[in-house]
Amino acid sequence: MQEVKRKVKIVGIDDGHFSRKSKRCIVIGCVIRGCDQVDGILSTRIKVDGLDATEKIARMIAESKFKDLRYIMLDGITFGGFNIVNIKELSSVTGLPVIAVNRKKPDKKRFVESMKRLENFEERVKAVKDAGKIYRVEVREGVYLYIQKAGISLKHAREVLRISIK
Repeated sequence: MQEVKRKVKIVGIDDGHFSRKSKRCIVIGCVIRGCDQVDGILSTRIKVDGLDATEKIARMIAESKFKDLRYIMLDGITFGGFNIVNIKELSSVTGLPVIAVNRKKPDKKRFVESMKRLENFEERVKAVKDAGKIYRVEVREGVYLYIQKAGISLKHAREVLRISIK
């Protein structure tokens, strides 16, 4: 495994506030270098509880001026309610490793159960399954995060997380 550079470019992605009445939700990408330099901001809009998050995030990255990104970090795999990012597909389309990060361990069973009321249930479940195993990772002494990953080893993902967190 090649060592991760301290000033590697990472795009961290999260959704903005939305209400139950909202049709769309903003998704923001913050391009950072290491943990102490912001190079830029990206944005797109997705449908609340839709199925377009993977495609829209991939397009947002592809159409950006940041051609030297090395990693994608997501705040979990859900955006705009239950608009689930298929991290395996996102990694494949962008050619970049994807790390989905959670502060608390997701309850997959409960999560899948709560999606049953939505259209395209099978497609959503596939995205959850494609996200794979949930790993507990120590990023600093006594500080743990839960991650899912695509296109990257666990050891490498841990190193990327450590570099990106102060």
